[in-house]
Amino acid sequence: MKQVKKLEPNAKDLPADYPLEIAYTDLAKVYESLHWHDCVEIVIVNNGVVEIQASNKSLTLQAGQGVIIAPNAMHSLRSVSMDSCSIYDVHFKSNFIFSYEQPLLANKYQNAVFAAPSMQLIPLQEGHENDDAILDLINDLIAVNLTKKIGYDLQSRGILTELWVMLLQQLPEAAPVEPKRIDSLNNDRVRAAITYIEENYAIPLTLEDIADSIHISKSECCRCFKKTINLSPIEYLMKYRIYVATKILIENPDIKSISDLAFSSGFNNSSYFNKVFREYTGTTPTRYRKKIREAAKNNSGSFQPYKF
Repeated sequence: MKQVKKLEPNAKDLPADYPLEIAYTDLAKVYESLHWHDCVEIVIVNNGVVEIQASNKSLTLQAGQGVIIAPNAMHSLRSVSMDSCSIYDVHFKSNFIFSYEQPLLANKYQNAVFAAPSMQLIPLQEGHENDDAILDLINDLIAVNLTKKIGYDLQSRGILTELWVMLLQQLPEAAPVEPKRIDSLNNDRVRAAITYIEENYAIPLTLEDIADSIHISKSECCRCFKKTINLSPIEYLMKYRIYVATKILIENPDIKSISDLAFSSGFNNSSYFNKVFREYTGTTPTRYRKKIREAAKNNSGSFQPYKF
C-alpha cells in the first residue's frame, strides 16, 4: 500500500552548520499532500511523471525536469505514472549562501529571488538554455552530496551561489512590491487557517470558526482562500476530511464500519459522508474499500489517498 507522507508546516529542521538536505523519494510509495517549508525546495524527477500543485497552479514534470519552490509556498506532489516514479528532493536555507557577517549582500540578494509572485514556482525543462544550465548545476549538487568527497560542503555552497545568481538574472525587471506584500499576507492567513483545519477537522467546524482562528471576517477568509488556493475554506475542510477517510481506508482496509470511518473523518452523519465521498472520489466508501482489498489480494498495484 502507498504510504501517506503528511508533512508538517515548516517541518524542515536542517543542521545549522550545513543547512542542506538531499533525499531520494519513491513517489510510487509516498504521496506528499499539501504542505510548506521555511526553506527553498528543489524537485528533480528521476523517472516517471510527477504532478505538483502549488501557488494555485498545476505543473506536470517528466523525467529530467524539475521545479524550484519558494520558501513557505504551499504545494503537494504526487505520482501520475502507472509504474515507478522517483524524485531527488533538495532542501536548503538561503543563509547557507549568505553569511551573517555580510549583511549588505544578504539584504540585497537573499530575499530578492522569491519577491516576485512569478518566482514562487519555477519550472525547469530540458531544452531551454537557461533551464539546462540550472538543471546541470542541481545535478552537480546532488552528485557532490551523494559522493561526499573532501570539500563537498564548500563545493555545494559554490554551486548554490552560482544557482542563486542565475535565478537573480531571471527576475522580472519590474517586480511589483505591493502585490507581493498582499499575496504574502494572504498566504500567511491561509497557512494558519489550514493548520487550524488540519488540527481540528475531526470536530464540528464552521466558516466562522475558521475565520475566527485567524482573526478576520468570514468574507475576508473566503477571499484569501479563493485567491491563494482557489477553494473556499469549507471546500478545503471537506476535501481534507475525504483525504483523511481515504488515508484511513488505505492504511486499514479491513475497517468494518463506514459510520466509524465517517466519524473519524469529521462527519457526524454517514449519509452525508457517503454523498461527499462520492462527489469527490467518484465512488462510495464501500466500493473504494473493496477496490483496495482486491488490489492488496491480487498484488495489482497501490492506492493513493484522495488528492486535493
